[in-house]
Amino acid sequence: MKEVGAVLVSGCHPGDCHYNSANQNTARRVEKFWKRMERLGINKERLRLAWISAAEGTHFAQVIQEMEKGLKKLTRSNLERTRRG
Repeated sequence: MKEVGAVLVSGCHPGDCHYNSANQNTARRVEKFWKRMERLGINKERLRLAWISAAEGTHFAQVIQEMEKGLKKLTRSNLERTRRG
């Protein structure tokens, strides 16, 4: 099984989504995951929440580049700790 170094959760900007309260529900779920990750000793920066519209390709690329920098800092022990958590 392969380990996942990071996860991006993305969606429309709040107030610009036709799925009424999807943004608020997503933000609450991600907050719960961040708290759980902290309890397990997993760096919560490995789960990123970003509101990006389809017209923001440059912003999307920037988010991906930032996540890639974080992945380069991950060590084998970070990944193994995640698996045990």
